[in-house]
Amino acid sequence: MRRLLASAVGLFLGLVLWCGAACAQDFDARPLPSAEDRRRAVELFEQSRHLLRSGEFAEARDHLIEAYELYPQPALRVALARAYDGVGDTAHAIEHYEAYLEEDPDAADRGEIETRLEELRLLRREEEGTPAPPPHSWA
Repeated sequence: MRRLLASAVGLFLGLVLWCGAACAQDFDARPLPSAEDRRRAVELFEQSRHLLRSGEFAEARDHLIEAYELYPQPALRVALARAYDGVGDTAHAIEHYEAYLEEDPDAADRGEIETRLEELRLLRREEEGTPAPPPHSWA
């Protein structure tokens, strides 16, 4: 998970520094964020990194929600998924991991995220008492 967070951090900061507003993708039909919004989102993201590392997932989640609202970027989405995962909110973790992969289909960490998604889906089925689907039969 640390590797996942580290890659998200690098991706987000690189995107902010390299692209700025010109590369901001409008995922929610919102106007491009202002320079102040981007600055505040980076500040919140940096604070959330420290909170995630210290296991303060709920507070990190709150910072990331605000950051994502200011500057919706895939790296913030995956960090938000990690925070939800950390507080045990399986449904929201799955939602944000899936949205991250949809927003960034070529994500470098796609395999790792897909593996975590499968683990979370299995956990959710166990929480709900729903049996796992049968194994594939190639007969």
